[in-house]
Amino acid sequence: MFEKVNKKLERAEYCLENLKTLGLGSQPWRANLDCFFFEIISAKDFFLQAINDKYGLGLERDEATCIPKLKRRLSDKVAGCPQF
Repeated sequence: MFEKVNKKLERAEYCLENLKTLGLGSQPWRANLDCFFFEIISAKDFFLQAINDKYGLGLERDEATCIPKLKRRLSDKVAGCPQF
């Protein structure tokens, strides 16, 4: 379920390792820093979209990446479940 998330985190780790070997503030360093943040944010988005899919929350792809909307929809769904 979270294979895409794991791939994004692997790429973020790759970019982070590159940062350690590059000159601080250089163009390659900045490019790898951008890469790192892009992959981290993408991993977060894929994670939230997977939760939306798994629990059938019915949010559009871009809505699922909005944490307050996702939390609201998830809590509404949980509130409708029978208590044990």
